[in-house]
Amino acid sequence: MKFIRVSLEQKLGYVKFDPRETTAEAIRTEIYNMGFRASLSAPGEQADNTDSNLSTVYIQVHSY
Repeated sequence: MKFIRVSLEQKLGYVKFDPRETTAEAIRTEIYNMGFRASLSAPGEQADNTDSNLSTVYIQVHSY
């Protein structure tokens, strides 16, 4: 992963990642393993990245 920003107070965040190294589903699984449920945007959604090889996934985080 290249960049992660999460606000547990706002229950929102986003992750910039290289889709050649991981998937949005793998990110969701890791969040789940940390004790949180996460809803993700569509995998591979492009944001305002300077590196077109990166994807951004937006997350909504909920505790169990």
